[in-house]
Amino acid sequence: MAGVAKLTMHSAVQELKSRGVLASKQGRWIELAPAAAAAFTHTTPLAPTNRDAWAECSRRIVGDLINGRFAPHEPLPGVKELTSVCGVSPYTLKKALRELGRQHWLVRRGRAWWPSGDQVRSTGRIVLIARGNATGELSLYQPWAVSCLMTLEEECGRRGNIALETCPIYYLDTGMRCDRRLTSLLDGKDDGDVLGYLFWTTAVSAEMTVSVLERLALCGKPVAVLQEQSFDPSQAAILAKRNPAMAFFNISNGLGPGRDLGRYLMAGGHTACAYFSVHHDSPWSRRRYDGLNRTYTDAGLRGRVHRLASQPPVEYHRGGPFNPNAAKALTPLLSTDLAALNDGHRIRERAFRHLIYGLDSFWWVDTVRRLVRPMAEAALARNVCSAWVAETDIVAFVLLDALENAGRNVPGDISVVSFDNSYQSFLYGLTSYDFNAPAAFRAMIDHLLHPYGKRGLPGAGGAVEIEGFLRIRSSSSKAPRPC
Repeated sequence: MAGVAKLTMHSAVQELKSRGVLASKQGRWIELAPAAAAAFTHTTPLAPTNRDAWAECSRRIVGDLINGRFAPHEPLPGVKELTSVCGVSPYTLKKALRELGRQHWLVRRGRAWWPSGDQVRSTGRIVLIARGNATGELSLYQPWAVSCLMTLEEECGRRGNIALETCPIYYLDTGMRCDRRLTSLLDGKDDGDVLGYLFWTTAVSAEMTVSVLERLALCGKPVAVLQEQSFDPSQAAILAKRNPAMAFFNISNGLGPGRDLGRYLMAGGHTACAYFSVHHDSPWSRRRYDGLNRTYTDAGLRGRVHRLASQPPVEYHRGGPFNPNAAKALTPLLSTDLAALNDGHRIRERAFRHLIYGLDSFWWVDTVRRLVRPMAEAALARNVCSAWVAETDIVAFVLLDALENAGRNVPGDISVVSFDNSYQSFLYGLTSYDFNAPAAFRAMIDHLLHPYGKRGLPGAGGAVEIEGFLRIRSSSSKAPRPC
């Protein structure tokens, strides 16, 4: 055919073969496949589903890379396994892999494809914006938060000579304030070596979150936002127009965790379960319950998820402004050396903060125990469920204590499962849903070093959902009897 290069013609023939329009004969001759010849003409449009198969395959592989299904330092599975997982032909898979290699998601080593994250070496600093205090320290003491911070620091070291700088958002008597360094950076001062900003919105007020995001949208740097609650899509679209390198990351923010846990329970024969909640007015607790309830309803078990909630629901806000008067009342609990320091001394104030946090945590656990015990007694009196689902691990620990005091065997009589997968759940042997927060930080660092808008992913502003998984331990098993 005149005016067409041989390579172009060869690619076109291979594409038509993959769609069933052409068939090879004896490895040399090409002719119309009999099944397609009758209906095919030069004006017949090609099926868009086949045309987009390689793109869909690419998106699936990218999602697996983000969610950590493929180890960063190991090659991808072979062609046979990948074609089976993705449901495409080897030709379509190879095309998808070549495209991901062009976009720097993968790198070819010999005959295998490897994730390219370990090939990227960067120099500079990443600015972490998170809840903290006026002394410059972060106020993220929960074990899962500490684990995420360690993952973040590890990823910065693995990707190159990247410094991690923290800029806290803290409370004053007049409200929440930003660290002065952050204000200076967002004004364009001394930000030449900043690779990007990572905004952790946990425990940050909605008003402050919007204010910081509006400033970040104008900074001209890549921005990764970790959100635990849904962000208004219209606001996200507006911010994305101002900064195409801004991306939002969710940690299983929808009904997925509840659905996964519901499917696990039904597979074990638990045809009825009880859901325990002390935050039933909170969106995250409602989503967990809704996902669980819809899974049972879709399976024809409507009304088999019994909800037990405290009245009224708990409203708990940890980490308000530092109260010097409250600190003075705790002075007798300090050692002699700390008590001798002057008021306002940084070491003295840090000791007070940790002491207040510990007492605050103790008060919180005691409050949950006081609210959950009556619900556990009511569930035992009804005795209609072989599985108890707690909205958080803390609630689950109270349920385990209540069952032990009642002489009930776990999981022989009742299985107990929950959400969050804290380190205590490992100690208790508690089956719990892990929201895979470290994978979110790996994906966020990858975005800051390679903004999605430059790598062929869907447009900025859309949230990237990080999938979690269920950690099955000794607190759950198959149902001992029909519910």
